[in-house]
Amino acid sequence: MHQQHTLELMRLPTCIDNPQSNRTLSRDAYFGRSKAKILCHDIDRLLRRITPHGPQDEQGDKSREGKRAKGTVDTTGHGSALASFQWRTLQCRFMTSGRKRAIPLAGLYVILDSSVRPDRSLMEILNAAADGHVRIFQYRNKTASMKAALAEAGPLRDRARELNVLFLVNDRCDLALAIDADGVHLGQSDLPYLKARQLLGGQRYIGLSTHNAGQVKEAEQLRPDYIGFGPIFTPASKTDHDPVVGVEGLARVRPLTSLPVFAIGGIQMQHVRPLMEAGANGIAVISAVCGAPDITTAATGFTGQMT
Repeated sequence: MHQQHTLELMRLPTCIDNPQSNRTLSRDAYFGRSKAKILCHDIDRLLRRITPHGPQDEQGDKSREGKRAKGTVDTTGHGSALASFQWRTLQCRFMTSGRKRAIPLAGLYVILDSSVRPDRSLMEILNAAADGHVRIFQYRNKTASMKAALAEAGPLRDRARELNVLFLVNDRCDLALAIDADGVHLGQSDLPYLKARQLLGGQRYIGLSTHNAGQVKEAEQLRPDYIGFGPIFTPASKTDHDPVVGVEGLARVRPLTSLPVFAIGGIQMQHVRPLMEAGANGIAVISAVCGAPDITTAATGFTGQMT
């Protein structure tokens, strides 16, 4: 194997970890002038052949040989081992999924719900909150028809892309797919996580609501992208909520999972510090930002305490 290709493989984690890298690497791996989309086991096999990294697993290699597609690409121009690589989606152990916007799952998470602030459009709220450094949004409408939700959420998703922020949909995988959202957030009574992942694939984010230690443990086994935990305090937007857990409840479940945790439920600006100290990676709010007289100022008040 040519030394250049060995070095290119070794650079892959660096390119992903360093978003300022001038090497484009989202779903594609670049080798010299050629490009190949490759699966985890293809890279593992190559690494085992050209470097001392990783255990030998020839039996596993043979068992996977029959699953390869017919199409091949010669990435070197002169018939190296890379010539047998398929055009495939890159999914390697040391990489995250090839998502278009790899926004950190932390900080302030604003839920856009028109019932909270009917005098202002959700587009206005999205823009104002983004001006306050919010980078994660969720669209929530429990009562709209699919047609109405599609008409409302589609332009919001387009604007979110322009702003380079994450745009998730509450509950509805069909709506998320229809508008090409970044993912969904699921409640305990929504479509089960594994079914949602099957529908949405590996490139969209899926969050999961949890309300007690048992649900947090189950989420740790399922491995969604993040969990919401609460209600921390009594929510202003719900009357049929689960039992309030308080800051102490968050502190108790934090050791149960390595997943990013967003505290949610009745949270105000003065609660930010205690919740972050209790182990929250971020805070999800509705009324505290969407219902504020000045949305940008309210968002900045939250995000300023999380840096």
